[in-house]
Amino acid sequence: MVRRSEDEARNLQENVKQELQRKARQLYTELATVVQEQSARVHAAWEVVRTEAAKLGKRISPLTQ
Repeated sequence: MVRRSEDEARNLQENVKQELQRKARQLYTELATVVQEQSARVHAAWEVVRTEAAKLGKRISPLTQ
């Protein structure tokens, strides 16, 4: 009886571990997607700013403050 309880406890622990790993991978994938989308938006916005500055005869760089 004790052996069975120990086996069940180990099995449950392994199942919980696997589920947490699955959720962690899912969250990482979702985060990577959001970061990629936001990076694309920032890049697009920067191109608009750079283009508009060029129309005004200004050259700007990301380090310009």
